[in-house]
Amino acid sequence: PGITGALGFLFLWGDSESRLALAIPTSVFGLCLLPLAYITFILLMNNRTVLGDNMLQGGKRTAMNVAMGVAFVAASIGAGFAIWSKTKFYFGSGWYGVGAVAVLVVAAIVIRPVPEAEPETGKTAAPEDDPGGTEEA
Repeated sequence: PGITGALGFLFLWGDSESRLALAIPTSVFGLCLLPLAYITFILLMNNRTVLGDNMLQGGKRTAMNVAMGVAFVAASIGAGFAIWSKTKFYFGSGWYGVGAVAVLVVAAIVIRPVPEAEPETGKTAAPEDDPGGTEEA
């Protein structure tokens, strides 16, 4: 799949009609994934474990959360409309698309990996309590 995606434009999609036919489903698929990307960015930008001291604070954090929230809502409305209209056009009812999204969301929640507990290292002494004097310069 990677080779056909990377080099397929040279051989497989040489005429202009097939390029247009490929661009439409690709843009719809990308639009449907955009809310997932936005919610992931929101969660990461508010995760102290990932960002540490670089995490935004105060008004900047609030402004970022509001802006990303507005972008998430707008992308979700666009994705919902695209899913509804495409399934209504092809299958006669937009509820098929809503049902497919619901099945995927439930599957993602049920099948998600469970984080494992970190193994005990047995190391309890702090570096300043080390009697060996192995300080780094």
